[in-house]
Amino acid sequence: MDSANLPQSDSPDLHLVVATPEENLAQQHANSTEWRGALSLEAYLRREEHLVQQQLTKDGGLTAWMLAYQPSDGSKRQILCGCESIRKKALLSRNGKVEDVVAHGVASVFCPPKFRGKGYAGRMMSEVGKKLKDWQAEEKGGSAFSVLYSDIGKEFYAARGWQPFPSSHISLPATDSRSGSLPQVRKLQSEDLARLCEDDEKLLRHRLSNLAGERAAVALVPDVATLHWHHAREDFVSTETHGGRPAFMDGGRGALVQVKPGVRAWCVWTRVWTNPQEHAPNTLHILRLAVEDESYSDFSSASDQGAQRFAGSDVANAIAALLSEAQIQAKASGMHEVQIWNPTSATLAAARLIDSRAAVEEREKESITSLQWYGPGSWKDVDWLAAEGVVRANFVVALILHVARESGAGQVLFVLLMRQGVAGQSGAGQNLFVVLIRQGVVGQCGAGQSGAGQVLFVVLIRQGGWRPTASDAVQETLLCRASSANAEDTKSHQRHFLACVEERKVGYFPVSISPTTVVPAGLMSVG
Repeated sequence: MDSANLPQSDSPDLHLVVATPEENLAQQHANSTEWRGALSLEAYLRREEHLVQQQLTKDGGLTAWMLAYQPSDGSKRQILCGCESIRKKALLSRNGKVEDVVAHGVASVFCPPKFRGKGYAGRMMSEVGKKLKDWQAEEKGGSAFSVLYSDIGKEFYAARGWQPFPSSHISLPATDSRSGSLPQVRKLQSEDLARLCEDDEKLLRHRLSNLAGERAAVALVPDVATLHWHHAREDFVSTETHGGRPAFMDGGRGALVQVKPGVRAWCVWTRVWTNPQEHAPNTLHILRLAVEDESYSDFSSASDQGAQRFAGSDVANAIAALLSEAQIQAKASGMHEVQIWNPTSATLAAARLIDSRAAVEEREKESITSLQWYGPGSWKDVDWLAAEGVVRANFVVALILHVARESGAGQVLFVLLMRQGVAGQSGAGQNLFVVLIRQGVVGQCGAGQSGAGQVLFVVLIRQGGWRPTASDAVQETLLCRASSANAEDTKSHQRHFLACVEERKVGYFPVSISPTTVVPAGLMSVG
């Protein structure tokens, strides 16, 4: 059909449909040039057939969606663009209560070049987002959310309901030598993963149950079906591109290390081969990192200050051993680098044990983690525990709003924080505190008049957040030096602030408060 004769994107003759096998095969032929990577067309089509038979995707686990033009005369419909969704197990926590929910992952969004620029993909995604709200989730009363990873920036999918969340990663070069005197690791094989996934899910449920407050926290369950799908893809591509199963696949599916007696850390990885004609490097991706240690329960995004707190710790050494093994396996299999997404401060500290130059890279255009929320309230009130970190409004925002609310400055400060990427999430938080203090904004309104505001901010700045590294005595000295009031007045303001925390009166919006990670012992022991 001549593309000039196709309808506008808002035409009632366009419909979202589930593709027939023939239509899906035609779509795979069309998108193969962009997505087959190192495979031939024939091998790519076989891979797609192989993957749809995996536990995660078989029996309707994967749905192929298409936007179809159905002419009013009843002639054969024309497929204009397509995508896929995969039903996922997920967890939702609110007020410390964790429930099992249904979510969907959206992928493989593709519009043939001849149909681009007409708004068809936008129409399709708007309808897919609405459809997934109830798709395959009748027994749960509907889906809780859907997610996707955008390779075309943030605006397109945000306009269709998938809001962008901070997206970051750490990259380490592949190497054939182990770094330093790190703990010994044990290689993980496929048969190890089911039990580890069960243990990982228990850890995740426990940590979700510790999140208090009205904000919703969500996470995709790191189940063995998801890992096996990635490994089925990896096995197929490695065998096709190496003329049989390569020896480097004996390097395992991941690695495990003892942090200390009774405490383990492990990671699971997969190798991704890119199209040789492209500039993107072959990469070993860390699919999952789990640590059986309460110090790893703080899922806040990585920061330099947070990494300093973990420097030299057992947890950092254990994670470094896992990352070092990943580097070795990456080198053995011809990978250029190792990547771990949404790292925590502990992971950043571990990476710097291997490479002092390791840094968190923020993604703005590719692989943008995006979420569409179907539950009550706004997506802004949702914390997403992504690949290896939680994306959330930092508790510091609540503190700023509490200090400033009496003068009405809270809204101004909130806007400033949002423009800076939300305090603490992108590393801008502490710089922003300094700017605000120097400008006289912080500490000059509400409780700040008596010195409490400046006290709390100085503690945050000097100690790098709510988890102090100094002793109580040193912290008390910092409080007294920073305050324009005497020590007793300072303690009074601290007690008042903690009372507000307990009564959930802090800030203008609900805040996730975890008593094990938010309020430092030094402040809790005052008075």
